[in-house]
Amino acid sequence: MDILDTGRAGSGIFSNTPGNDVKISIRNPDHCSVFRSELIVISGAHDHVLNSYKDSIWILTDSRSSIQYLKNWPKIMDSTYLDILSKLVRLDQRKQVPA
Repeated sequence: MDILDTGRAGSGIFSNTPGNDVKISIRNPDHCSVFRSELIVISGAHDHVLNSYKDSIWILTDSRSSIQYLKNWPKIMDSTYLDILSKLVRLDQRKQVPA
């Protein structure tokens, strides 16, 4: 084992809107897998979106495995997935409320 390998990891979010760039760092659990890190940052991006009031929102990832995982939503019921799903439902409800 490498002496510098502490098992600590983090994820990051970058939000770019006209006149307001936001960088968010998220501390992941120790020894977190890359896959779990991707899901944590997707969940964190949803948190950020829920606290903003933008009409158009894009969450981009290069993680094919997390996209496939979330695409199979009827078959998956772990806590991370359920957290992301509940945020998506809240975003959808917010979109449907007339301003």
